[in-house]
Amino acid sequence: MRRTVIAAETGLTSARVALARVLRQGLLPVLGTRTLAQVHDNLGALAVRLDGKQLERLDAATRVRRAYPYDFLYDRHAALAPPEPGDRDR
Repeated sequence: MRRTVIAAETGLTSARVALARVLRQGLLPVLGTRTLAQVHDNLGALAVRLDGKQLERLDAATRVRRAYPYDFLYDRHAALAPPEPGDRDR
């Protein structure tokens, strides 16, 4: 998993890498911790700054591919949309 590779490269835990990425996306993660040590580790993600290359690698590893029927519907959405007012080319 990419976050494990990036964690090893940076000396961080996988949890910190994952939470730092979520925070970078402007989202507020829900922490699922069982111990106080895990709480401290997770809060450490607030100080983590992943560089652009690391974020690109994480994005590529977690990209969701569309499958049928969603790809069919998405690709044809524009063609099936009603014409805009004043659009005579359709």
